[in-house]
Order: sequence, then C-alpha cells, then structure tokens
Amino acid sequence: MSTRPPPRDADWLPTPPEIEQAPEIALLSVLQRTLDVTVYALLAIHPYLTADEPCYRHLDLPEINAADAVLAHAHRLRDALDRYRRAIAELYARSTRDEADPPGAEDPDGHGGSDDIPF
Repeated sequence: MSTRPPPRDADWLPTPPEIEQAPEIALLSVLQRTLDVTVYALLAIHPYLTADEPCYRHLDLPEINAADAVLAHAHRLRDALDRYRRAIAELYARSTRDEADPPGAEDPDGHGGSDDIPF
C-alpha cells in the first residue's frame, strides 16, 4: 500500500492575474484542495495505510483496497495537476515577457533588422 502526504505547495492558491490568464486553474485548485481533504480523511479512517510494516500488506478487505486505490489515484491526479499548473505558470511567464518586449521593439522601421527586403 503506497501513500504519501500531500505536496508542500498544498496551500497554493491562484492569484487574480493567474485566473484571468487561465480561468481553469481556479477550478483545478479547488480540485487539488478536495484531493488533499480526501487523502487526509482516508488516512484518518485507515491510519495503517501509511504503515510500511509487512503485517499490513496482507490485509485484503474491500474497503481497504478501495481506499488504497483512491489514494493512489489521488496522488497521480495531484501530480498531473501540479504539472498542468507549472505549464500554465511557464506560459503566463512567457506571455508576460512577450508583452514586455513586443515584436519589433528593437527594429523601429519594422523590417526585421534587414534593409535588403523592403517588406
């Protein structure tokens, strides 16, 4: 049975500019919080799921197997949410950089730096 605590950035909340840039992260942050609460609740009910002792590995009760499966899926989904959030953060940072340096900022006549082709 494999469990681990929620990630350290469990307190992350998207800022208004981040939500404006990618509105879906607001709902995804709610989903991440829900996953954290689910993991805590299941571990409160079944604390032995965190034990690495072999005597707990042989437990073959439906509710324990189901709880362990939910925990495994929650961890995978949390990892996917973290990857998505990092990708959106990078996209946001990239677009912010692009806005700071608009195309042609270094080329005042708009020819792409070359006077050989006038268009």
